[in-house]
Amino acid sequence: MKCKLKLVNARIVLVILYLALTFGVSISCSNKGKNDQKNSLPIEVYFSPGDDCAGKVVELIKNSKNQILIQSYSFTSVPIATALIEACKRNVEIMLIADESRKPEKGSQIKKLKESGIAIFMDAPGDNKIAHNKVMILDNEIVITGSFNWTNAASKNVENIVVIKDPKIATVFKGQWESRRLVSKSI
Repeated sequence: MKCKLKLVNARIVLVILYLALTFGVSISCSNKGKNDQKNSLPIEVYFSPGDDCAGKVVELIKNSKNQILIQSYSFTSVPIATALIEACKRNVEIMLIADESRKPEKGSQIKKLKESGIAIFMDAPGDNKIAHNKVMILDNEIVITGSFNWTNAASKNVENIVVIKDPKIATVFKGQWESRRLVSKSI
């Protein structure tokens, strides 16, 4: 395995390594998608401030064709919400699970997304826990994850996204998404 990564979030790296070992895939990690190994799992890593993490998310949403599944703690990003609404208009199925405590948040885009026809579910883990996942699964092939919240402030914070383009890994994340949807409330 050849990786040129700054030490990101140790948990993300461990999850990626676990998935790679579980599914027997080869990984070549690089920054900004500059992947020079053929026949390897494409992983792109972006950091904010500096890289345009929100712009990369918007780009991937614009290129989606069938389905986008989202897990979010907080959702205030106008550019990401706008891209999702446009994808919904293109008949891309979109479903979002958000932390119930963030629903009344100032600047929340959840009501706007719901009014646009996007299915919204509120996750309430209980026992003073929060639904803190930040995951987007696009077309059962691409996973976006990392510390980057889908918020306006995230681009100013020290954050990261990891873009994984692999259907097997997308299936694992989709299974987790489905398990949270089953215990979430539709609004």
